[in-house]
Amino acid sequence: MPTQTPDFIELQTTAKTVSTNAEQILRENDRRRYLLIQNNGAKTAYIAFGDTLGPAVSSTAGIKIAAGGEYELARDKRNISEQSVYATAADTNTALLITEGAYSGEFTPFGPPPAGASSSSSSSSSSSDSSDSSDSSSSSSSSS
Repeated sequence: MPTQTPDFIELQTTAKTVSTNAEQILRENDRRRYLLIQNNGAKTAYIAFGDTLGPAVSSTAGIKIAAGGEYELARDKRNISEQSVYATAADTNTALLITEGAYSGEFTPFGPPPAGASSSSSSSSSSSDSSDSSDSSSSSSSSS
């Protein structure tokens, strides 16, 4: 039975200052597995996800993050979003601290192939006298 490779997550923390105008604070990221947005400002901040709703984020259309509060998304909580994130605030110069966790490289859910596993292409190369390998593969795939 294959062993599962652990999830290798790389965390990156960024400080952003938002104003009363909606702006994108994170791009879409299909490798995102964790997100923490902390409001270090003195006033309330609002966030929204996606390129459709995000740019319209406001105090009436957004997730509220109170001054000193935070909003956390995680894969193990089953509430993660890979969409872009937009933010606005009740006051200019509102400081947000954003920590995003994402897969840092290729993720192989069940590890490498077992030792001794061979590919089928290595056994078919024995009696080929063609000088162009693309011709030999196309001729072998066309015969049924």
